[in-house]
Amino acid sequence: RHIEARASGINHFTFFTEMTDRRTGEDLLPKVRRLFAGRAFDFGPSVTRLAAALERRPLLAMAADQLYAPLVAHMVRTYGLVPCSVDSHIGEYLPFAHEIGHQPAHVDQFARIDRVVEKATTWVADTSLPVPVQRMGHSLEEVVPIIAALHTGEPRRLMAVNVPNRGFLPDVAEGAIVEVGAVVDGDGIHPDAMAPLGEPLAGWVATQVALQDLIVEAALTGDRSLVLRAVIDDPASPDDEAACAAMVDELLALQAEHLPALA
Repeated sequence: RHIEARASGINHFTFFTEMTDRRTGEDLLPKVRRLFAGRAFDFGPSVTRLAAALERRPLLAMAADQLYAPLVAHMVRTYGLVPCSVDSHIGEYLPFAHEIGHQPAHVDQFARIDRVVEKATTWVADTSLPVPVQRMGHSLEEVVPIIAALHTGEPRRLMAVNVPNRGFLPDVAEGAIVEVGAVVDGDGIHPDAMAPLGEPLAGWVATQVALQDLIVEAALTGDRSLVLRAVIDDPASPDDEAACAAMVDELLALQAEHLPALA
């Protein structure tokens, strides 16, 4: 509660632009960068092996996803960029993510985590034991606070909203969906006007915006070749175009109900 921060970028790929101690006015970003320069954030081979060993255990994998962050450390140390999120999020957008540390991409891991959460939720709902759910705090989702601010008119600060870019990020394409902070009140949602992202971040974001445009055009026109092009051009995709084509076939088969024109 003593820290005020702002960040910008696109969904799952935002970086802090300000981090200030409210009590003293001190800029905390230099301290964060110095912290990441320490040995605790080296994430050497032994830590990497441990992270890899935990990925098959859902709850431990969730913890590892939050604590094992060699890619975050790399971004801070190499570019001076302080990510808002974890490796598994920012790694979706970076061409070198797979080269740093251990970055598992096992879809079944998330299915197992979902089953564990579902079982726990069902148990809480069905048990006769006095579980103090009211003491667990509210969800981190902002929907209800946004509705409350719109209804009451009492301003509320939001750390992040996803909105069409209307000059909020000067070096991102107009109309692209960007993520910035905002204030919501009875008159609506008022996104922050932020400083330019700068390079190389603006270039990475531009790549994603172009891919998003391709995917939207593919969905609207039913052109499978655009889907394949988007997958091939994605920095997280394999270099093998045949593998990309096989992935597209599998994805579109699984989504045939929702994207019949591309099936």
